[in-house]
Amino acid sequence: MKRFFAIITALVMLAGIAVAGPIDFEFESSYDGSQQPAAGFVPDDLEQNPAPRPLLVVAHFMGGDRYTAQKQGYYEEAAKRGWLVVSPELHGKNSKGGKISCASLEAQHDILDSIAYMRKNYPVDTRRIYIAGRSMGGMMTQIMIAKYPDLFAAGVAGQGCSDITRLDEFSAAVAKAIPQECGDDPFEYQRRSSIYYARNFAYAPLIIWHGTNDGLVDAAQSKRLYDAIVSYQPYAIPVFWLPNGSHLEENYMPEWICDQLENYRTSCDWPDMPFRWFPELDLITDESKAFFYLDVKLADENRFGTIKTSLAPKEGEFDRSMIMAGCNSEEMKPVVMTINVSNIAEVTVNFDNMPEPLRPAEVILVADKDSQVALYRVINGSKEPMPAERITRTAPMND
Repeated sequence: MKRFFAIITALVMLAGIAVAGPIDFEFESSYDGSQQPAAGFVPDDLEQNPAPRPLLVVAHFMGGDRYTAQKQGYYEEAAKRGWLVVSPELHGKNSKGGKISCASLEAQHDILDSIAYMRKNYPVDTRRIYIAGRSMGGMMTQIMIAKYPDLFAAGVAGQGCSDITRLDEFSAAVAKAIPQECGDDPFEYQRRSSIYYARNFAYAPLIIWHGTNDGLVDAAQSKRLYDAIVSYQPYAIPVFWLPNGSHLEENYMPEWICDQLENYRTSCDWPDMPFRWFPELDLITDESKAFFYLDVKLADENRFGTIKTSLAPKEGEFDRSMIMAGCNSEEMKPVVMTINVSNIAEVTVNFDNMPEPLRPAEVILVADKDSQVALYRVINGSKEPMPAERITRTAPMND
């Protein structure tokens, strides 16, 4: 394995890509095709020790840019730990230059694209991809953890806007900037507010901090988000409150933030799984996308869609230890997956991303009686329709 990463590092050097210190690069946005700038950091010892490294994504605050992470001291801290860092300039839907992007879809893809660049060019430990930010960067961190719980090991969000439908909880300047970026569509405000995704935080750790005397973003934003998360994840990490703390970037420094993150990994008890494994999922999304072993397409792209799945034996029952880890096919009974959807036009179950003993033999699809939900599966990389004889379609109990 070391020899493999040594070869990768050598190829990176031949390609003229920096292998140590601060880096600058551009990438093509997967969302709108625009060229976007990013900056980052590569530890000095990478050439001598090309083993996979944790990658920290730093989302900049309102008015910040790709160099904000360096100015805040993240490069210095990453050098001590041997981590990679990347920080794209987050561009918005209506604002130019990324100064007021407010967790736009464009900015979300800036994060994803910069991660893809780092994975392509450097040895990233894909089980230790972290994200952190404060203020607008905290807002982005919350959204990315909620929408990509299978990608990020954990995130630290400081002083973040969790519900921008409540403009009265922001300073006058912030309350003026948000509508400039979000426009007049109420859904645009909801889809950028992490509190609407509270259920998704059950699947990836979010560490929140906030000063109680914050004059720009009311501390109620973090309290309300935490309270919503706890209703889905009772073991959620309590908010780190700074009594009488104001809206200062020095409140919690990079060393503390990296300390909170470093022990998290997207590992599970099933060997060779690419992410954490959950036999039950309850997710909400504002766009068509993949989660864990599911890929969903919305029926109406202008409102949220939900999907809830669970696994159960066709006959009898099995205990959680059998669902979670280690059992082999001979120990398992045929599994039935129940899928309950709202505003979903298509569901693909990726069998390749499920433990083999738990791949469903049958599917019960619960959907509105007027909806036409297409079901597919992926086996050995090939997408095909779910066999009709394996599907039972039914309407919700209250339909």
